[in-house]
Amino acid sequence: MTIPGHWTNEETDNWEDNEEGQAQIEKNFPVVPVKVIFDENQQLAASFCACMTWTVPVVNINTPLLIIPRKESRFKTQFIVNFPAAGILYLNTKSDPLTNPTPQGFNLIETVAGNYSLPPYEAMQPMYAIATIPGITISMWDQSFGTVSG
Repeated sequence: MTIPGHWTNEETDNWEDNEEGQAQIEKNFPVVPVKVIFDENQQLAASFCACMTWTVPVVNINTPLLIIPRKESRFKTQFIVNFPAAGILYLNTKSDPLTNPTPQGFNLIETVAGNYSLPPYEAMQPMYAIATIPGITISMWDQSFGTVSG
């Protein structure tokens, strides 16, 4: 029995070594044209972008808010956070650490009201948020790639 993609001993007897010592197959195998659809040196723009603004729930009163879902095709997500007053915003890729009385995760501590940007998020994991004061809003745009079609 031959496993697809593997050669038996009888088939490898027809191979010859070329000058560089690499195995070479006789010309009785068909040539299949291959289209290259990805080049590591090529930079592509994101295909889709989802924009949303959320009012972040308050810790110990509400449950953490899922602000971006898991997405394997994510390019990056950018955030701008608006603080109405001094407070703390907690972010985590899991909701459980944010349900503690003292939430665990990335925290953004601000002492004055205003808009603040976060570093771009370039992972495919989901992101949850919770805050220490009411009224904190987080605006995001989630950029992703579309599927490649031939």
